[in-house]
Amino acid sequence: MSTNFIPGPDAALSIWAANFSAYVTTNATALGVPTTDATALASAVTAFGGAIASHTTAVANAKSVRETKQTDRQSLVSQARLIARRIQANPAVTNTQKDAAGITVPATTRTPAPAPTTVPAATLDTNAGLRQVLRLVDSGTDKRRKPRGAIGAEVYMAIASAPPAGVDQLSLRDVNSSTKVIQEFNSADTGKTAFYAFRWVNTRGDKGPWSDITAATIAA
Repeated sequence: MSTNFIPGPDAALSIWAANFSAYVTTNATALGVPTTDATALASAVTAFGGAIASHTTAVANAKSVRETKQTDRQSLVSQARLIARRIQANPAVTNTQKDAAGITVPATTRTPAPAPTTVPAATLDTNAGLRQVLRLVDSGTDKRRKPRGAIGAEVYMAIASAPPAGVDQLSLRDVNSSTKVIQEFNSADTGKTAFYAFRWVNTRGDKGPWSDITAATIAA
């Protein structure tokens, strides 16, 4: 028999220790174990079992709190970006007002940014841990960069059991300033399908054509 008889996993150790303690307590005299030692062992088994229960509860609570935080963060960022985009597209808002609001002040240029004519083509890069990471490639250059004059890509998304009939069935989730799109989900979304559509938007709020709708099953 191996001398390393102590189980590694906590659950297995708890079961083994309970059985070991019970046997030692019942047969302490025959085993030559002082009663005080047997009692101390039983107390240690009880304390460890309680610690496992507390740890399990804490882990579950921490996961729930993290998911709530991620949901609230996503909602905040989406709303802030949406309002900032509307401010940027309003010709009556001055650069001074934009600076005071803490949003990007577009560089002064004599040539207005052209309306986007290309589309962001999306590929799924990561799909694990309730997170999907998509990479956007501009159809005009086949490179991971925004077209000239674009401030980013509007990200529309919906979780549905069947492919949407059109983009109007999706909702705006973000105006992504890079070509890396990160979407977080809750555990209740595991196994469901997320449908995405993208389009470039420029500094004047002009929008380009829609991309194809991309589908990705949400992985745990």
